[in-house]
Amino acid sequence: MPASECVARASVVSHPSTNRCATYGSLALAASRISLPGDAIPLKPATSNRLLGKPVSGVDNLDIVMGRPLFGMDVSRPNMRYAAIARCPSGARLVSYDDRQARAFRGVHNVIRIDGLERCTWLRSGVAVVADCTWTAIKARNALHVVWDKAPEGALRSEDISARLRKSALEPGTCLRHAGDVEAALQQASHNVDAEYELPLVAHVPMEPMNCTAHVSTGRCDVWGPIQMPDSACTNVARAIGLPKEAIAIHPTRIGGSFGRRLASDYAAEAAYISKAIGDPVQVIWTREDDLEHDFYRPAAYHHIRAGMSGDGEVVAWRHRICSLADSMYPTSTGAAGLIAPRSSDLRADLNDDLVPCLIANYLLEVSNPKLPVETGSLRAPGNHANAFVVNSVLDELAHASGIDPVKLRMRLLGTKSDFPYKGPYRSSIYNPDRLKAVIMRAAEISDWNQALPPRCGRGIAAHYTNGSCAAHVIEVEVNVNLEIRFRRVIAVIDCGIVVNRSGVDAQAQGGTIDALSAAMFGEVILENGRAKQLNFDSYRWIRNKETPQVEIMIMESDEEPTGIGEIPYPPVAPALTNAIFQATGQRIRRLPLARFGYKLAT
Repeated sequence: MPASECVARASVVSHPSTNRCATYGSLALAASRISLPGDAIPLKPATSNRLLGKPVSGVDNLDIVMGRPLFGMDVSRPNMRYAAIARCPSGARLVSYDDRQARAFRGVHNVIRIDGLERCTWLRSGVAVVADCTWTAIKARNALHVVWDKAPEGALRSEDISARLRKSALEPGTCLRHAGDVEAALQQASHNVDAEYELPLVAHVPMEPMNCTAHVSTGRCDVWGPIQMPDSACTNVARAIGLPKEAIAIHPTRIGGSFGRRLASDYAAEAAYISKAIGDPVQVIWTREDDLEHDFYRPAAYHHIRAGMSGDGEVVAWRHRICSLADSMYPTSTGAAGLIAPRSSDLRADLNDDLVPCLIANYLLEVSNPKLPVETGSLRAPGNHANAFVVNSVLDELAHASGIDPVKLRMRLLGTKSDFPYKGPYRSSIYNPDRLKAVIMRAAEISDWNQALPPRCGRGIAAHYTNGSCAAHVIEVEVNVNLEIRFRRVIAVIDCGIVVNRSGVDAQAQGGTIDALSAAMFGEVILENGRAKQLNFDSYRWIRNKETPQVEIMIMESDEEPTGIGEIPYPPVAPALTNAIFQATGQRIRRLPLARFGYKLAT
């Protein structure tokens, strides 16, 4: 029958004149065999959408609220055991262990040496205690006496990381982009900024710590757990137990937060390895202390920027040196290497455009990635959150040095440029400066940008583009003499193309903003003798509900293709906050977190 006589609505195609109908599902196979038409199929007007762009609640929201079993730790299998592992510190190896006290606990079944995985999968060596319940497994694990052999560099401190990064800035680096004559432009500039910025190691701290259940039987392995990357988890598990990838079955559960941590599947390989050793299903559980000590942290970084402006307010020079622990990223074993956070050899396509150098005629970007024995990985908006903090802060420094309004400076920087191709770590797209300008102007408008503020109050703006999406944040704060910060307003303006589910976009915008506020205020893992000093939320501070500001979210209407929303709300937050603090106090923050300088959140 002619398509013009049919109506598609609510997952059903119907033919009104004959009252015949068919579901989309029943037509899917036949439709897959039809060639696509040469011309683009016109979409119905957005005003006719019943679902697209409207808020739709999550299908398992009620189950989450009611505490029904959805997550990895809720998995239960017949004859299942529980395992807790004493893992090798970074830069060390397992020498020996005494398990006599551990085996004395009632309910302990096995104590298993995990060794050799660093050769086939590069996972951490350790000693696993297998027991009837989680409590016994953890208590017996803590009773182990383990001897680790540390290399000299294994006794790493945070101060050593900072010193090594700064030293690498004085050594030859890899040039990712060089345009124009930067030194000449800096010398001729009317206003110059010479600034050093530093970012610490940051942990992911998802609410659900790592865990996984596995059962290795004859020629097969089943894995249940919060697996974000099933394909790479298959590869990792197969390497750990010596089975072909086709013999691994992954049964994903709901994930209790990831933020980049579960791109690695080390915890899945651990469970499979132990199950193979004992012949029964086993659930490997991580405590919060395990999760913080054995995370793949956001890389620490040091940035040195020299930038110059002409007398008429144009940014004419930008020299940027990045020194980061990015090359200490996940080993290939974790199944995440190279998927998200590129190593220095792959950075040209990413940082080249994340930092928008095409907007500045005289531009030099160099990078170096010293390797140290601390495992790092991808954290929400990998690379972008660090770059956005530094770039937006320096733009604010240039604005104040030259007496130009920060919004006007950004408009001048973006105003005369055309579209150009952009390649990020996930996808290729088109960088459109007009879209970034639009979110900046909308954020400024919503915030009453030009309205005067009371004493000790400040208003900061920052914006960023990545993976096809744009965001601008304006944060307005009051800072008292005790350095207590009270949020007056937090505004997030997002352009992520066509919105599919408004509830999901709002949740990601709120969550990303709050996550970034936490990291900017408190996020720092301090290493002492090669191990994390903070092991739980009493020492690894995170924002509390009573401290959390209301986030005003504005989603731009767009007919661009749908792009990302999980990453883009994060990068502009820290610089918007520190720029606001500068206006309120006159103190320029060039190192995070803010708690390092005595700042607190008012309650």
